[in-house]
Amino acid sequence: MADEDGAEEEGGQDGEKKPLLQSKPVKMLLGVAIIVALLSITGVVAYYVAHNIKGAEVDVEAGADIGQGEISPPPLTFELGTFTTILTDESSQNFNLRAKILLTVSDERSDADDVTRELVDRKSQLVDAINEVLIGTDPKSFMGSPAKRREGYNELRASITRAVNVRMKNKIDGVYIEEFIFQ
Repeated sequence: MADEDGAEEEGGQDGEKKPLLQSKPVKMLLGVAIIVALLSITGVVAYYVAHNIKGAEVDVEAGADIGQGEISPPPLTFELGTFTTILTDESSQNFNLRAKILLTVSDERSDADDVTRELVDRKSQLVDAINEVLIGTDPKSFMGSPAKRREGYNELRASITRAVNVRMKNKIDGVYIEEFIFQ
């Protein structure tokens, strides 16, 4: 019994209970909890910053023709369809271009009805004109910096507008590209 009592005493001294915060499993759990909390806080801050900065960005070129607080009504649109073409650069590398083209006419124009009637009557000619523009587009105009790509995109819209207006008695106001894929 003395041996048992001695064993209990020794076990009592060596197996003393450590404070809860000093035990290895608790330390590991606390470390994981701190890491999860830091990642959650970082995620919330990143989400907040991303959404607030995104809302604050203003495209100067897009807003140049609109005054402060003045928003024009949406124009009438005429869908010509989705166009797909293969563009080839000078090194014979092929690129796919897909664009859904909408022609626009301001509904404030007095001749808006005449323009829309002419668009219906000349649809085949206009589709051909747009194919002509797309086939002749240089693929390099959609490569490079974002500013260069934006410039190429705007030049494509302007080229389509010119090609359509050359074939029309009543001119359109502009072009929207509702879907644009360049690979």
